[in-house]
Amino acid sequence: MFTPLTPLRCLDCATDLYGQRLGVVCGERRFTYREFGERSRKLASGLRRHGIEPGDRVAYLSFNNHQLLEGYFGVPQAGAILLPLNVRLTPVELAAIVNHAEPRMLIFEEEFATAASQLKTLCPGVAHWVAIGETAPPAELNYEELIAAGQPERADISSIDENAVAELFYTSGSTGSPKGVMLSHRTLYLHALAVMTLYVEVDSMVYLHTIPFFHANGWGGPQALTYLGVKQVMVRRFDPPTVFRLIEEHRGTDMYLVPAMANALVNHPEAARYDLSSLRRVFIGGAASTPTLIERVERTFGCRCYSGYGLTETAPVLAAAIPKAGVEFASEEERYRRQA
Repeated sequence: MFTPLTPLRCLDCATDLYGQRLGVVCGERRFTYREFGERSRKLASGLRRHGIEPGDRVAYLSFNNHQLLEGYFGVPQAGAILLPLNVRLTPVELAAIVNHAEPRMLIFEEEFATAASQLKTLCPGVAHWVAIGETAPPAELNYEELIAAGQPERADISSIDENAVAELFYTSGSTGSPKGVMLSHRTLYLHALAVMTLYVEVDSMVYLHTIPFFHANGWGGPQALTYLGVKQVMVRRFDPPTVFRLIEEHRGTDMYLVPAMANALVNHPEAARYDLSSLRRVFIGGAASTPTLIERVERTFGCRCYSGYGLTETAPVLAAAIPKAGVEFASEEERYRRQA
């Protein structure tokens, strides 16, 4: 029997094996994996009831939150394509992407209501506008109403085309205009299996989503983390004291950073005020790191730090500079160089 490869299997695994485990922390809200799975499935059903059809794009304009994480599973289950938008772009820049991708629905945090109103004028092809939080123009309903309209129906995995596009991301445009990269169900599932091999001590792992979900380093982890039943803590916006507080409060063990974020953390004067002893591993990607930065992260936080490499087109992880067990280095300086 042929079983399609899809990230929805990651959600099924989490709800079946880790249903009672605390899965997602977002501000004051807490969700077990059973609750998170139910909301994700109700999102899929709610999207279909509001006219979303297979192949339609559903865009999100949002900081990191549980609603966007639910979209990583609910949108593909509806047969649609998830499109997280870069919140740092101007309305004109966003409009260029939206008009190119042609999403049928755009879900936005109320903080971006002004930008969404501008986008509605610039992007007449978007049929539905949904607010996370209070319903405000241009939204016709809010996200919780969308959830309430759905049923927690489990995905029919056998009916999924594993080669269908599940997610659509736009590159940073560093060498020209941003380009859309289409990632299939199969690609995302196989990427999750590969990323899972990087994690250790997963039963006690607590992961901080420090990088925005619209960034390559941000979207590469949700499927693997969910598959393994890891506790996922949302970092809505990167801010060193907030990151320190969440590590201390939730005994965070792992996180991904870009070099600028790592530098901000190791140079922050309040780092020593927090108990960061739970931190085990930090991965740095998105730009080249240096042996000096690897050393500073390890010495500041008492953890291991490794560089990673990937591309938007590879979903994104390709390699991680993790030394093999048993490898001995001539010096600590050599180890830092290899891990960079």
